[in-house]
Amino acid sequence: MLLRIDRTHQSQPMGGWGYAFVNGPTLSDKTVDGLVVKMQDYFKANGMHVIDAEDLIANKYADTHPWLIKTIDDKDLLFNDAEEFINKAWRSFPLQLAEARTREDRFVHCEKCKHFEKLETDDLSEETARRLLCLNPAKHRKEHGWCTLRGWVCSIAVQIHAPAILAADKDKHIDCWL
Repeated sequence: MLLRIDRTHQSQPMGGWGYAFVNGPTLSDKTVDGLVVKMQDYFKANGMHVIDAEDLIANKYADTHPWLIKTIDDKDLLFNDAEEFINKAWRSFPLQLAEARTREDRFVHCEKCKHFEKLETDDLSEETARRLLCLNPAKHRKEHGWCTLRGWVCSIAVQIHAPAILAADKDKHIDCWL
């Protein structure tokens, strides 16, 4: 079982998110994503093994802010990550999209990739499945696909004009369209 921050919840901790290291600094940010980045930077700067910062934050807030925390069964992790990706895209979808031909070429590349896993909309919540359909220009496509390497829903990611915002580690997979 993993603990994750429920990013769909409307409330936030008063004063923003924070994490105090034992015998170390207290890091804070207005957003949980900002705090995760600061924690990862702290790990790297101090030569520490980079661990799951979100899990540390979720464990800290589980007692004081349980409504902001969701428990994820390991077998449901893919679908919960997909829901999180879709809902994040829904809230901050870019205004500029890639050309239609580019989107199709990218998706064909994704479908042939060994990291592509079929994503069934039946496994998503009803609201998230509707958002996925609204965000997907190829409305008749039944296989949306989940990239196990990049952690994105392929039918959404292929649309983004500037894909560099999707992954900082672009050399991680040499055959990726990114």
